[in-house]
Amino acid sequence: MPRDWFRAVAVPLLNLTYRTGGYRALGTVYAGCGVIFSLHRVVAPNYPSLHPAHLLHSDLLDDILGAVRGLGWDIVSIEEVRDRLMSGKSVNYLRNRRFVCFTLDDGYADTLTVALPIFRKYHAPICVYVTTGIVERSIFYWWGANQELILKSERVELPSLEGFGSTMLYGRTLQEKQAAYLALDSQCHRWGDRLIPVLRELYSRNGVNPRQCLDRDALSVPQLRHLATDPLVTVGSHCVTHQRLSLMADDELSYEVQEGRRKLEGWVGLEVSHLAYPFGLSDACGEREFETARQAGFQTAVTTRPGNVFPQHRDYLHCLPRRSIPMSGFALRNALFGVATILRNDSRVQLR
Repeated sequence: MPRDWFRAVAVPLLNLTYRTGGYRALGTVYAGCGVIFSLHRVVAPNYPSLHPAHLLHSDLLDDILGAVRGLGWDIVSIEEVRDRLMSGKSVNYLRNRRFVCFTLDDGYADTLTVALPIFRKYHAPICVYVTTGIVERSIFYWWGANQELILKSERVELPSLEGFGSTMLYGRTLQEKQAAYLALDSQCHRWGDRLIPVLRELYSRNGVNPRQCLDRDALSVPQLRHLATDPLVTVGSHCVTHQRLSLMADDELSYEVQEGRRKLEGWVGLEVSHLAYPFGLSDACGEREFETARQAGFQTAVTTRPGNVFPQHRDYLHCLPRRSIPMSGFALRNALFGVATILRNDSRVQLR
């Protein structure tokens, strides 16, 4: 089995490579000058998490920040990422001063109450990309409601849709619940707005209220203002409705990019110069969206195309790659030194 083979052979081999200095050799080719990590919610260690990449436990975040500091990498703001790329410094200088930049998407209350104290502990800056519709409670919060639905249900039946048969999701154990959540999440991404009536019916039948979930999880305007006063925090825009920009007409795209920033600047009284594209993969944003962000005057814009940041990105500041936050020290090393690029067989430098 490929996964069993990886655990039995590749993991010990990579650990040996790290201990003998091989990672540093790989890093000269694959690490670039740094990594931008994306997070979403940060929750207490005992909080149930069905999607670890979206709900990271606070003790793991603490471990990751400690490990980055221990490796001697700089933890920098998104402004510093841009400044380093635009500085004209030599490639050797950038390699010798590698950085990590932490970003948190959407705008959750636990960014203020749980995550920020940990970043303060390490004096580590963060960029918080805020979706204004989340703060205003105007979006359909299906991903939070899905977690609530799966946590409280031992069985969820998705009815047939457009010729595809019904699907039964089981949640009798934590492992089943995690699999069910990911399966439902996949269906939501696949069907988009066409699944919304089905979801509303499921939520109603199972006593799940998406608006109550959003009220519980999201930042309020006063909390956002308080967050923005911290010198470690940069507030960035994550648009208005958290929908795929690639599916929008030009005028809708312009509204999303401009209005999200306008509202944020009005709320926090600060200039908003950095953007994160919702979802961020190639099906959600591309050349049109990159050019729109550039024309709108954003200094940087980030995707979720996985990759490290290289000196070449000074010419591609509006499509910077980001990696999902690692779930272990092993995964952290692979991300920082670019080994994850080799394992995924990705392009060494992700420019588009």
